[in-house]
Amino acid sequence: MRKLHTFPGLPEEQRTESDRTSNGGPLGGRLQEQSAGRQVPIINTEAGRRQSIIYNTPAIFEIAHEPRASYSHLGIEVDFFDEIYGGDFMYYEVAHEVGIDPNLLASIAYIEASYGCRDHTDLWNDPWNNPWWNSSFRPMNIHYGQWEPLASELGYLKDDVDNFVRPNVHMAAVLLKRIEERVRTPSVEKIASLYHFLGADKTMGYGERVKYIHDHKLWIK
Repeated sequence: MRKLHTFPGLPEEQRTESDRTSNGGPLGGRLQEQSAGRQVPIINTEAGRRQSIIYNTPAIFEIAHEPRASYSHLGIEVDFFDEIYGGDFMYYEVAHEVGIDPNLLASIAYIEASYGCRDHTDLWNDPWNNPWWNSSFRPMNIHYGQWEPLASELGYLKDDVDNFVRPNVHMAAVLLKRIEERVRTPSVEKIASLYHFLGADKTMGYGERVKYIHDHKLWIK
C-alpha cells in the first residue's frame, strides 16, 4: 500500500484531511493508508481532479448522493450499437487486471454505446454531430486529448485509444479505478457520475442509470 506524502502550499480548494483511513466501499475502493502526520488534499474542481488522476497523486474527491437524480433526460436508449455482447469476457479480464468491478466497467460501456454513440451520428442529441469531428470514441468514449498523459503512462498512442477496443477499455478501467480510490465511500452511482463529469459534487442521472444497468446486467442479451 503506497504511502502518502504531505503537499505543502496547496490552494484553499485543496483542503487537507489528516490521519484518515477508509475501510473501503461496496466496490472495494479505498483511500490509500496514511501514516501519522501525513495529509491528503481534498480536491473538488474538475481541473484539480484531472491532474490528480493523470499523475496519480493522492486526493479525496467529495461527492454526495443525490436521491432526486433522474436519468429521464438522457434521451433515447438504443442497443443496436452495443458492443459488449459476445465480447464481455474481455471486459471482465481487463477489470480483474486493473482491480475494479467488472460489472461497472461493462455498465459504462453499455451506457456509452446506448446513449453516447459519439463516434456515430447522434441526431436525437446533437443534430450537428459529425462522426469525423468526434474527439471521443467507443466503447468507453475516452477523450484522448484530455487524458494523453495517462495514455502515455499505459503505453498507448492516440490511434490505439481511438481505434482499438482493448486499449480504449483498459484506459477507461484505470480511470475508473483512480476515481474509485479517491472517493471516501465509493458506489456505482458516485464513480459513474465522476466518470461522466469529473467536477460533479453529487450523483447525477448518468450515475443512476449506470447503477440500474449494473444491477440488471442489461448487456446480457
